[in-house]
Amino acid sequence: MKILPVKTAKQLHAFFAVPKTVYRGNPSYRATDESVARLVIQGSAAFRVHATVKAYLILKDRKAVARFALIRDRRLPEQLMIAFFEAVQGLDDPLELIKAEARKAEPGANSFLVGLNGHLNYSAGFLLDRFDEPPVFGLPYTAPWYPDYFRGLETQRMSSWRFPHQPFWQYCQRQESVLRASGCTIRKLDKSRLKEELELYTKLNNASFKEHPFWAPRSPEEDWELFYPFRHLLRGDYLLFAEVGGKPVGFLLWYPDFNELVKGSRPLGLVELLRHKLRDPITSYRFTQIAVLPQFRNSHVLSALICQGAELVHKAGYQTGEGGFIFEANLPSQNMTQRLIERATGAKMQPYRHYGIFEGKLWS
Repeated sequence: MKILPVKTAKQLHAFFAVPKTVYRGNPSYRATDESVARLVIQGSAAFRVHATVKAYLILKDRKAVARFALIRDRRLPEQLMIAFFEAVQGLDDPLELIKAEARKAEPGANSFLVGLNGHLNYSAGFLLDRFDEPPVFGLPYTAPWYPDYFRGLETQRMSSWRFPHQPFWQYCQRQESVLRASGCTIRKLDKSRLKEELELYTKLNNASFKEHPFWAPRSPEEDWELFYPFRHLLRGDYLLFAEVGGKPVGFLLWYPDFNELVKGSRPLGLVELLRHKLRDPITSYRFTQIAVLPQFRNSHVLSALICQGAELVHKAGYQTGEGGFIFEANLPSQNMTQRLIERATGAKMQPYRHYGIFEGKLWS
């Protein structure tokens, strides 16, 4: 096997074709997160202001059998990211080949992460279980043999939580009087002021997650680039802002499981958009991001956001929700999520899907 830096349009085409080879015939695969790979690898001018992105192919007998990118972000300087990894099964230790290339390309880096694809807001994690079902939109699907390629590395585990919506909504109804007395108001995204609203989203993100593992500060331009391709799918309902005394203090981002509209390598397109708007066949949704400023985390702001989101989901008719991902080392968030779901459903529940980001040393 040998590594080939991606420099030509033909090589770039081959880079984005690797997942089609890896997942051919796999009914669980969804390619909807490939738009993020394309954004970071070839489209994001804002991210490249503070990060370098180098794409590579791994060739065997002149055929592309794997791909990856090396990303070095000055806002996360201690880690070199081995990102957007995809590979066919049965390769002989591709990690050692990648590490050798990384030492040459980024000699100042001491450690690396596999599975953080530029930023937590882009995509992160390799699937560790549930390989026999499609992922909810926004969560990755990766091949079951990938963890074996990174055996021996330290694993930062993450999880998602899945729950029936009806008892969750009924629980929120019982909390209505408490939330009314909280002094917190919830408003929807104003799409007519989309750029300004996304600037607020970025500001709250940076203030809320600055102590979060692997978080790097974002610019409004980066989030604009991320959201803009999905602007036709984005409704005001999907991004809620919490305010106390007229001051924004948190947000909830949620959306339907758009992966139910597509199969395999097909991207989200006009046909899927029309199906969603005219006769919505989607049955599930994802609570994607919930952020509250540190000084309001012990208030009712979080509950107010979640319950307003639950109300909107109920009106839309979706039946099943999934939240996350949440780092398993983030015990307060894990415990809060489990406690909330158990209060709503009356049943003790365990995380639904598990993911991993792998960490290692370049020099040993």
